[in-house]
Amino acid sequence: MYSPEGEERYYLGDWLVQPAQGRISQKKEQPVELPPRLMAVLTCLVDEAGATVSRQTFGEKVWAPSIVTDDALNRSILKLRKALGDQDSPHRFIETVPRRGYRLVAQVRPYLPEPADAPAPKASNNLPPQRSSFIGRGLEVEHVLSMMDAAPLVTLTGVGGVGKTRLSLAVAGQALEQGGFRDGGFFVELSAHEDAAMVFEAVAGAVNLQTAGAGVAALLDFLKARCILLVIDNCEHLIDATAALIDKILSSCPRVAILATSREPLNIEGEQLRLVPPLGVPDTAQAFESAESVQLFLERAAAVAPPIALNNENKRAITEICTRLDGIPLAIELAAARISHLSPMEIAARLDHRFTLLTGGGRVRPQRQQTLKAAVDWSYELLSQDEKQFLSRLSVFSGDFSLAAAEFICMDVESQTFNSLDVLASLVSKSLVVSSGVSGSRYRLLETIRFYAAERLMEAGESSASQERHCEWCLSLCTQSNFDQQMLEDATMQSLSLELENFRAAINWAEGREQWEAAATITLTLCGLWALRAGLQAEGLRRIEAVFQYPKISAPLKSKSWAVTAMQSTVLGDSTRLEEILNTAKREDMHADHLAYLCLADAIYRNRTNESIEKAKALFSQCRALADLHGLPRLKEFAALSLFHTELQRGSCQKAIAMGELLHSNEFALQVSIRTGLSHAYLINSNAEGIRRQAELMKEFFAKETRKPFQSRFFENLLTALSAIASGDLEQARCDLLKAGEIVVSTHYPLLDGECLLGFVALNIAEKDLKNANFLLTSIGAVREKGPAFRFGGSHALFTHLQQQLEKLKVHHRGTKSINADEKQRSTASILAMLKSEMKLQTAAR
Repeated sequence: MYSPEGEERYYLGDWLVQPAQGRISQKKEQPVELPPRLMAVLTCLVDEAGATVSRQTFGEKVWAPSIVTDDALNRSILKLRKALGDQDSPHRFIETVPRRGYRLVAQVRPYLPEPADAPAPKASNNLPPQRSSFIGRGLEVEHVLSMMDAAPLVTLTGVGGVGKTRLSLAVAGQALEQGGFRDGGFFVELSAHEDAAMVFEAVAGAVNLQTAGAGVAALLDFLKARCILLVIDNCEHLIDATAALIDKILSSCPRVAILATSREPLNIEGEQLRLVPPLGVPDTAQAFESAESVQLFLERAAAVAPPIALNNENKRAITEICTRLDGIPLAIELAAARISHLSPMEIAARLDHRFTLLTGGGRVRPQRQQTLKAAVDWSYELLSQDEKQFLSRLSVFSGDFSLAAAEFICMDVESQTFNSLDVLASLVSKSLVVSSGVSGSRYRLLETIRFYAAERLMEAGESSASQERHCEWCLSLCTQSNFDQQMLEDATMQSLSLELENFRAAINWAEGREQWEAAATITLTLCGLWALRAGLQAEGLRRIEAVFQYPKISAPLKSKSWAVTAMQSTVLGDSTRLEEILNTAKREDMHADHLAYLCLADAIYRNRTNESIEKAKALFSQCRALADLHGLPRLKEFAALSLFHTELQRGSCQKAIAMGELLHSNEFALQVSIRTGLSHAYLINSNAEGIRRQAELMKEFFAKETRKPFQSRFFENLLTALSAIASGDLEQARCDLLKAGEIVVSTHYPLLDGECLLGFVALNIAEKDLKNANFLLTSIGAVREKGPAFRFGGSHALFTHLQQQLEKLKVHHRGTKSINADEKQRSTASILAMLKSEMKLQTAAR
């Protein structure tokens, strides 16, 4: 291992370190001054490069004779990482070794200056100069350079216009700057050539080899003795001839490296592939100003018009432009060129006609880059007839799709002349279809490609037939699950959620063609998604209500629509709508299985409105009997669970506990509801052991449940916190509630915020912080009056119990005050906002 001890300077990665001067620097950048202690920390890491340096070692070498604290060491490492530009994970310079210390992972090299009188000769090259700035792609450049260190052939692939050529030139320029190729770098442009024989001519011409009378052997002899980089651009249309020549070069010329760009792999032994991704677009993870696509749009727009004065309106428009153009640089540059006579809002409004809008690229550009359509035409015309047909038919999908769906819709039923898996794989390799999902099990089209393919489908006269096949596919999925499975969370609903975008498109298409039966079937099949998935309740209610306006649907679907609407209203807590549905549905000819759901909704409604519990129990019993008769096991479980929560909500905790201990289920939603409800009941009874047992049973169940990890962690923390409150371990309860709250804040899953906030109320009461507890509970109550605040009946029981506790404590604690007018106004804020505020207070209290 190289050690720089005693040397005046050395290289750490691409940084020149000068310990005596307290300075680090990179080529062409201003030096960074390091304070003595930071330089000492860096020297300590370098002295032990590759080994873990403990806090004790840092203390002895850097802080002695004083004592180093974890906080001081952590701050020093953070400052050092910032100076080295090492803040992204995984770290390139300093790696954290949990609970042990830190380790230097970057390479340390000696400083070997060139003799002053013998400057290194600059490698020759014919790389075309770039007249516009190269936006972003820093990580891609570094990654491709490291790939070139490992193999002599790297191929950049990606959809047309994504910036493969610009990236290859940036990589080549940096490689030459670093002195990696003594004899230079040479750019070979193939797009202008149509004859396979011209591949040799293009390469030979680029390296200045006289080709008259020369053949491939002469080229190989010329390259054999040279250390050069060849950048071979746009290989896809001459791919066989290009691959053959590159293979010969790499076999005969050991010091030649090749960086190729192609819309599909060359498939040569030893080839390394790098898919060039689109530029980043603004989203929840990337701010508007930092998105590379936005930076490109603004810079290119400033070249043709005065800089855009950004405001919320045009920020939204630019975000839409970059997102709908899939972050493809060519498309974004063509859109930015329109800023000279269109506003960002006007450009965004015209994106449905992007192929007529995005024209007018520079006259000296290759023809394929002068319009967006020409760029896609270039790729499309290189496809076989089967590939063209398959791609066109894929345009009917909205969102992503599976191989089975692609086969169903795109296969030629009459002839079946091709293997759909091979065709789809070929389209993926040509960057026209994007693979996604686990192990690439799902696929999608970029929006620009989908628009283009839809135009080709329409030209072929196949749009209507393909859309009808798409609707048939969606209907076939709907017949694979019954109503019982759809009303509760299970694996079937999870699989259907993958196709939500396609279901929406199929419903809209069926409604537009007055195929009411198909539209109603798909809409009602998705009742579980509409009711239980975050953010879909309002859309679900709107779509289900639309079914009632359809001119004609069959009696079974009509019956199902009443049941689905009743359950939807129950989930949303809309008692007024539920009462209307129940009164109307009772006059309808209801199928028995749908009647079972109606009974369940009626029972829940009576329970919420505090009507006779005996009537509610009778309806629950009727629901269970119908479910048992018609083979609806999940509904039977749900009815029993609902009765358990009814007893709990009405304050019959002992009876509820007796019922709940007999309930078991393999379904996630039911298991969570049972364990959480029992935990609420045991908390009301101050039974810490009962809650602890429920937490253990839930954790045991979660060990086998992998589909909902964040929900699993939430309920595990919530139940552990309730157990800690009951046993008096309030610091542990605070810690677990904060963990649960962090999950809620990051996922925004509905109604979990209320469950978590209720736990904080119980914690505040246990800590005698009665004013805060009273304020939180009043805030929850204000939201509860407008709609559901909790997910479980046990939560309502706990809410009432905590109210009663506060009322008793107010008598004995004079310091408790009723909330003032300002606090009453604040109590109408959302529960999620209240939870965030409470978490800040509890974090400060730790």
